[in-house]
Amino acid sequence: MQVAKISLGKYLPAVFTAIVWGSTYVASKVVLSAGISSYLLMTIRFALAYLCLWIFCSERKQIRFNRDELAFLVVGMSGGSLYFFFEYEGLIRTSAINVGLICSTVPIVSTFISVLIGREHFWRNFFVGSFLAIVGVFLTVTNGNFSLSIRPVGDLLVFVSALLWAIYTVVLSDIAERYSPLFISRRLFFYALITILPFTIYHEDWSVLMAAATNIGVAIPLLYLGLVASGLCIVLWNVSINYIGLTTTNNFLYLQPIVTVVASALFISGEVTMYNVVGAVFILIGIYLANKKRITTE
Repeated sequence: MQVAKISLGKYLPAVFTAIVWGSTYVASKVVLSAGISSYLLMTIRFALAYLCLWIFCSERKQIRFNRDELAFLVVGMSGGSLYFFFEYEGLIRTSAINVGLICSTVPIVSTFISVLIGREHFWRNFFVGSFLAIVGVFLTVTNGNFSLSIRPVGDLLVFVSALLWAIYTVVLSDIAERYSPLFISRRLFFYALITILPFTIYHEDWSVLMAAATNIGVAIPLLYLGLVASGLCIVLWNVSINYIGLTTTNNFLYLQPIVTVVASALFISGEVTMYNVVGAVFILIGIYLANKKRITTE
């Protein structure tokens, strides 16, 4: 019995992170509605996360221009600056439904890339579970409105962000074998920050940040996004990939639409529909089946 508890405990970092990330859409909406642009929001998130990790991670390594440093740069851009840039730009140009559906392909795309490079192998339950989870995502994000509109530019931008996240997890799974999760996370936000900062400096009026800092209704979501959703959760995500592998970890991303719906119901719309409930059931069953092989063999 004790062994089973320990085994299931390995999944808690991924579950917690997926729950937090599912709530970030609501927090981001609050911040963006206050007049802070996507560039400034990204910069603040990355800066807060990096500062926090710099304080708590005592490991210091000189930057060297080698294969591992290139991997850190790729991780920082594909999981940080470029990922959020394409996601936010896509959100402006396409519907939230399309974004939710496209982002739900991340676990499959990640696994496909891993199979191509020989790091993973497909198994039957993964296909069945992924199909059920995507059906659940569809029911949850459409909320009974099954008329989808294709918006090529926005949809393509969001798909690029999903592909970037898949690349991030694959590269991360390689360097995770040689560096601690704290150090990798700190390097991630270092490169994410320095690659987005020039655009922010060029585009932004920094007086907006000062106004936001004095508004507690904006400051709290900003701190939540920077310290918890970025700093803490990226570390936990890296820990999870170390413990249970990138494919199993990514499968928990299917939980995000459930959390987004609940958070929106609590703080915005105040309503959870039958489609949301049925979709949540499909997602949970899908996650269980997609991970069944890994769970039962550990």
